[in-house]
Amino acid sequence: MIKLETLQELWQHVFKDDQLIVQLVKAHAADCAKNSIDPLQENADENAITIESSKWGPIKLKIWAATALGDNYMSDAYIASAKLNDGKVEHRCFIKVM
Repeated sequence: MIKLETLQELWQHVFKDDQLIVQLVKAHAADCAKNSIDPLQENADENAITIESSKWGPIKLKIWAATALGDNYMSDAYIASAKLNDGKVEHRCFIKVM
C-alpha cells in the first residue's frame, strides 16, 4: 500500500505539465469518436499515454469523463488513472478543469 504523501507526490509529478491533461482529454475524445464509445466509459489500456519518470519508471495514464457533457457549464470533471511499471495497482484521481 502506498502512503498518501507518496500518492500526492505521484499526481503532482504527473500533472506538473499543464499540457498533459489537454493531451489526455484529446486522446480520450479521439478514442470515443473512433470507437463510438460513451465518454463516461473508461478507455482501453492500449489508448493510454505513457510518460517516463526517473522515480517511478513508466507511468501509463488514462482519463475519462466523470460527468456527462453539459452537467456543469463552468467546468469539466474527469477521472484519471495511473498504472506504474508493475501494472498490478491502478491509482485514480478526480480532476476538475475550470
